Amino acid sequence: MNQPDPAAAAPGAAVRPPSTADYIAFHAAQRPDAIAVIDGARRVTWDRFHNDLRRVTHALRGFGLAPGRFAAVEWATLYAHWLLLLGFENLGVATTTYMPGNWQREPLLDLMDLVICTPDKVPEGDFRVHRLTREWLAAVLGDGPPDDAAPVARPPDAPNHVIKGSGTTGSTKLMIRTNAANEFLTAQLALNAGFTRESRYLLTLGFGISFVYRYALVCLRFGGTCISDPAIGLAAAIAKHAPTHMSLLPMALHELLNSLPADFVRPPRLTVNLEGAPVPGAVQARALAGFATELIEGYAMNETGRVCTMDTDGVGTVWPGVEVEVVDDEDRPMIGAQGRVRIRSGGCVTGYLNDPEATARMFRDGWFYPGDLGVMLGPRVLKLAGRADDMVNIRGFKLMPYAVEATLAAKLPVAEACFSTVKDAAGVTHACVALVPNPGFDMAAASACIAGLLPASFGACHIATLDALPRTPSRKIRRAALAVSLAAVPQGKRRGGVLR
Repeated sequence: MNQPDPAAAAPGAAVRPPSTADYIAFHAAQRPDAIAVIDGARRVTWDRFHNDLRRVTHALRGFGLAPGRFAAVEWATLYAHWLLLLGFENLGVATTTYMPGNWQREPLLDLMDLVICTPDKVPEGDFRVHRLTREWLAAVLGDGPPDDAAPVARPPDAPNHVIKGSGTTGSTKLMIRTNAANEFLTAQLALNAGFTRESRYLLTLGFGISFVYRYALVCLRFGGTCISDPAIGLAAAIAKHAPTHMSLLPMALHELLNSLPADFVRPPRLTVNLEGAPVPGAVQARALAGFATELIEGYAMNETGRVCTMDTDGVGTVWPGVEVEVVDDEDRPMIGAQGRVRIRSGGCVTGYLNDPEATARMFRDGWFYPGDLGVMLGPRVLKLAGRADDMVNIRGFKLMPYAVEATLAAKLPVAEACFSTVKDAAGVTHACVALVPNPGFDMAAASACIAGLLPASFGACHIATLDALPRTPSRKIRRAALAVSLAAVPQGKRRGGVLR
């Protein structure tokens, strides 16, 4: 009987965790002619994707960026963006996405060692820039030699992605997500998204929105098809490509439902993932009646990734690997009482770049404090009450705005509704409802509806009709900005009235 060779049995070098390029190589070997990416009229097979990525990695190696350095890549098209991001990932270079409109000088670009952008989007300032042209990309993909080196080892604590967000602070913040956090969040979504090799993920936004990038990455690793076809509009893209999955901001879902043509045919199966804000029950019911077969609403933020999957009553089940507590003003955990939410997980960032004051306020003792209010109904069951800074407080009487807004959206012919406050000339705070009316809107009916929703203790309620509500890039209502703009308009010149 042959004996095993002791040398062969000795442990070797540690196995490198798989990169996204390794998943692409796997699918290319298993299903070379299957479609990996649809970018407008372009259809890219896994074999082509694998080989193009090797060529782009070789070209990017020529820039000489060491592992741990930073590169910004403009979103030109989905496929080019994928190749550049993943090529830098192969080299251990952290990346960020910036979209048209974000290329003026800003703190995000000040962090970058290299900016790759189209010639008409070159940022102002002393940046190292490579101009992304069709000719350069065609030369790289057509004649460039492949890169045969394995992707570099990626230390867990090394930077992977730079994120730009403002949802929890009201102002732009920059965060670094490490390799370990990136893999934690990717594995987390893989358990929930339901992707298979038959999945077709339709992008509705670019990778500058963190959760869109995350879902696309998971779809790619599972061997599904990522699709972008913005030139024909979202409704037409759904009809043309028959996606099985989409990710939408709640306001974008509302706008999409309003824009669907009369002859729209509901896809045979479509899962829509929603993140960013609570989704009114009426909007969910409408979406399930004629658009999606499943809605998955998540409580998530750039700082933490997904925290809970929510039900229609605003109650969330905390995900595995995530810890959530509700604490009082002394940071003592509570069950069954309302307090401030705090979160920790392997997907959390550790602070904001170049903002020690906000970091100290929101990141404490390993916990992130997003500014949300909630109640722990059980060890892993969280009921959200809203953001602490969104609470309407008039002479000590307090009310969260979301239930009021959801009821108004359901009962009135309005595109948008916001319940906030406004100060009069004497500095007295009053309740204020801002509405974006649809055809058939009637101020008298709106006044009667609002009167039945607000407590008499609030006193006078100002009603304003607007063309649109001010929103952040992630489509959240900018309540403070709305209050300032309404206060600047004399009461008599506001479109609307005052309900007493």
